[in-house]
Amino acid sequence: MRIFQIISWSIIAIGFLFKLSHYPGGSVLFLLGTTLLALHSLLYFIKNYSGNLVQSLFKISISVWMIYFLYRIQFWYGAQSIYWIAFALSVGTLIYYITKKSSFKPSFLLFLAVFAMGSILGYTPSYKIHSFVNLNPIFYSKGRTENYYLWDRQSWFYYQAGKEKEALEANDMAISALHATTNNDEDIYTWRYFELSGISVKNLLEQRKQQIKDKTWKSFP
Repeated sequence: MRIFQIISWSIIAIGFLFKLSHYPGGSVLFLLGTTLLALHSLLYFIKNYSGNLVQSLFKISISVWMIYFLYRIQFWYGAQSIYWIAFALSVGTLIYYITKKSSFKPSFLLFLAVFAMGSILGYTPSYKIHSFVNLNPIFYSKGRTENYYLWDRQSWFYYQAGKEKEALEANDMAISALHATTNNDEDIYTWRYFELSGISVKNLLEQRKQQIKDKTWKSFP
């Protein structure tokens, strides 16, 4: 069982690094690792809850937090609901651990670390998470100058947070990235705008600049 857990964490770590660097398969690896970790925690809980409830709760809480991390960095719907489930489960686990005066275990430190990071992430604006994960200048220094889709989405997150200046700056970066992509004749991001009909991406980005100023931007993409 322990080797299964180590493999799960290793896949999660590799997947996250791949995602930061925009290597193919990063999101899939993170999803796979999180799924394996959740499966390991569930099996451990079923097998050991009667004899070691504290450790079982630690593992379940950590796996739920990792599911929340996955949803948050992928910007999937439902992340907030998972956050509150993870938070309530962790608080309950912590109270149980203290009241039962259970012996110290190294897994308690991992539980506290994941609990703390998850709680902080829950109050971190989407534009900060998106910028760090998808537009990180260290891991994505070259591609970020041409990926107009990510800059467009970054503009949307700024707009949602009420940061008009930053939204307009990100929109300018999106337009600049579009020009760079056009010059290289390697436009590989248009497919993400699957709902576009009868309008070019360039015109769409120009429209959004005005929508930001008029506060009429309704949806993304």
